[in-house]
Amino acid sequence: GYSIQVYWTGTTPIGSLYYQASNDQTNWTNLSSAVAVSGNTGNSLLDVTDHNYGYMRVFYDATSGSGSISARALLRSHKE
Repeated sequence: GYSIQVYWTGTTPIGSLYYQASNDQTNWTNLSSAVAVSGNTGNSLLDVTDHNYGYMRVFYDATSGSGSISARALLRSHKE
């Protein structure tokens, strides 16, 4: 499994954050509902215990404002 946490700061950034997965890096599917980004600071965490896809990304669709976004992932090895 893995977890990924996204942090944002700025001057009232407004938009939507999406956790997405793909098997071909061309067609992306949302893993969860959109996370609303608003306010000067905030964060979001996605925890996935089981996954069967090759690629994962965080996609931010900005509406207004300015700021910066960073993400940190924790990957765990699968043990049977």
